[in-house]
Amino acid sequence: MVGDGRYAAKTSQKEGPRLAARPFCLGYADLVSELAILLRLLALTARILLLLAGLLAAALLLLIGLLTGLLVLLARVLVLIAHSGISLVEHSEEITGRSALGSMGTLGASAVKLRQRPPQG
Repeated sequence: MVGDGRYAAKTSQKEGPRLAARPFCLGYADLVSELAILLRLLALTARILLLLAGLLAAALLLLIGLLTGLLVLLARVLVLIAHSGISLVEHSEEITGRSALGSMGTLGASAVKLRQRPPQG
């Protein structure tokens, strides 16, 4: 019997690490739970990215609307200035000695000068 006891002790020592390992079903359950956590994290990341993309699109639309409104306002101001008779440039025949219109019927660059302030004092 002594021999059997030694043999049993040796086999239990050899089988010890193998029995200490977790059963397959527990390892599989842990793997599934970790995979579920990763999938939830991936879904959350995708939702956040979609939200940011929507916010970016909304911000771009607002910016386009603001720029359009600014351009319309600028056009209205320019039309108002043009219809009020205020001239930002002065046409002069004295510069070229002839009509302010060039030979092709276009306004020549030398025929236009910026209006200058009269000297003060």
